[in-house]
Amino acid sequence: MSNVPNVADVVEGWLSYMKAKKIAKQVINGDVEETEVPVNFQGMIQVLSPYELSIKPEGERSWNWINMFCDYANFKVDDKFIYNDTTYRVMKKHFWQDLGYGYYQYECIRDYE
Repeated sequence: MSNVPNVADVVEGWLSYMKAKKIAKQVINGDVEETEVPVNFQGMIQVLSPYELSIKPEGERSWNWINMFCDYANFKVDDKFIYNDTTYRVMKKHFWQDLGYGYYQYECIRDYE
């Protein structure tokens, strides 16, 4: 048994219902086609702390980074999603279930097109 407390219930109290559009990619005739797929989940968005930004490479520190904590499991690294008319790209995925936390953390960056 882990000495780490299960904070899933506490985190769940901070989560709000979120609607987003996952941008699914598939290759058709050698071209990448993107389609928007609606997804509903519970989550919260938080900007990265000054410390988290300070350990990013120098050229990336001024980019728009966020952490998203949620119960949604189907985002993968390099997936894009739209939330509040802003497109983000998933750069890291952490699943804290193995530590008993019971939620996902995605580190994302605003996707510039």
